[in-house]
Amino acid sequence: MKDYVYFLLGILLINSVLVSSQPTKIDISVDAISIKPEGNITFRVMLYDQSNNLVQDDVSVKISDPIRNIFFEKLVRTGENIVFPIGVNFTVGYWSIEASSNNIYTKTLFFVEKKEEADFNIINDKLIVKNIGNVPYQKTLQISIGDNDELRQMNIDVGGFVEFRLLAPEGLYRVRVTDGDKTLAIDNVALTGNIVGVVGLSGRKNILAAYPLVWLFLVIVIGMFILILIERIFKRGMVVKTIARKHAESSFKPTTMKKKSDVVKLGRATEAEHAISLRGTRQEAALIAVNVKNINDVKNSLILDDIERTLKPVAENKGLVYKTGGYVIGIFTPQTTKTFKNADTAIKVAESILDGLMKYNQTHSFKTNVGIGVHTGEIIVDDKGKFTSLGNTLALAKKLADISNQEIALSKEVRAKIGSEYRIERKSEQGFNFYTLSRIYNRSEHDKFLQGFLKRNFE
Repeated sequence: MKDYVYFLLGILLINSVLVSSQPTKIDISVDAISIKPEGNITFRVMLYDQSNNLVQDDVSVKISDPIRNIFFEKLVRTGENIVFPIGVNFTVGYWSIEASSNNIYTKTLFFVEKKEEADFNIINDKLIVKNIGNVPYQKTLQISIGDNDELRQMNIDVGGFVEFRLLAPEGLYRVRVTDGDKTLAIDNVALTGNIVGVVGLSGRKNILAAYPLVWLFLVIVIGMFILILIERIFKRGMVVKTIARKHAESSFKPTTMKKKSDVVKLGRATEAEHAISLRGTRQEAALIAVNVKNINDVKNSLILDDIERTLKPVAENKGLVYKTGGYVIGIFTPQTTKTFKNADTAIKVAESILDGLMKYNQTHSFKTNVGIGVHTGEIIVDDKGKFTSLGNTLALAKKLADISNQEIALSKEVRAKIGSEYRIERKSEQGFNFYTLSRIYNRSEHDKFLQGFLKRNFE
């Protein structure tokens, strides 16, 4: 009987050991949750038993892209570090690492970041632009032949390329290509042609380049048509103004009530125009992006006029005004302001606009939900107010306005240019670092301007 009891105890002991050593949980650890193309992600698969002890075994591992294409599938040993290289053209989005063993399964995710990049190559008189990133390449290129600059907007699919022919009177030239982040410069490039320019290798553009006289004739005809149209509009406008003046003189009555027509709007002379391809001067500009996020809720045009006149400090400080979608962009360049300290000007104007809108919210039933961003970057601008943003200058200003809420968001480029008179706070949202303006320490001159503006427009 005693032997039988010992036998049963032995069986129970062996069974408990076998059960406790059976895997019950699997886990995946990664060294990063977000990775740039051309980087590496390192992961390790861990297997545990009922007692939470590590179990050494082979497990099946599979790595898939966001649309479930498999890039890695093999057996790996638990506890070992596995290095998985991220290709330059790997799809943007969340990739998955799946591990399984004996009907135990787990999955973890990591994010492959966006890489918008192109490779520039010049062969004889051809410029080849190839997309080597993992998203469509949509940057603006500045192509310089000697002292002549030309801008081209790119739209190249992943893995695709475009070709351009470089033209100039016969000789050797320095050719420079840049998108603001990457630059290629080559000296002594042999070029030929009747004009200096860049021609896409499509049939239509080659025809225009081959027959410049035809192109010149078309320009002359279009120019004559525009001049005739302007003359007719001008004459019609003079007649309308004369009739309106006579009517106003005959029906004028003194009144203290402010009418809709009394509201001072932004002058036409300060309005800017965005152009995809432009010849002008390359300048570093300070941009203010104003986004009234609930502007679509406004039904009364008088409210729109009241909101718009809070933007007057842009024009008053010799800035250009560009309206796009729901944004109003203030642009300060050395060409218009006659100073290189435009980051300070932009910040003070931005605070004046924000204070004006907050003052408006205090005295009106409709409350504006506004975001303001300030950024500095390079643009091409001509003497007529037309401009082209280089790189992400305009897009980053808009992004700062989108993420700010009743405050002024500053880019790191602006932060690097301003002095100690500003008190700022660093913030981060969805991996994007920016700064917010808390106050201006030396406010004497700014307060004088601000009080005068508020008195003129809100009292």
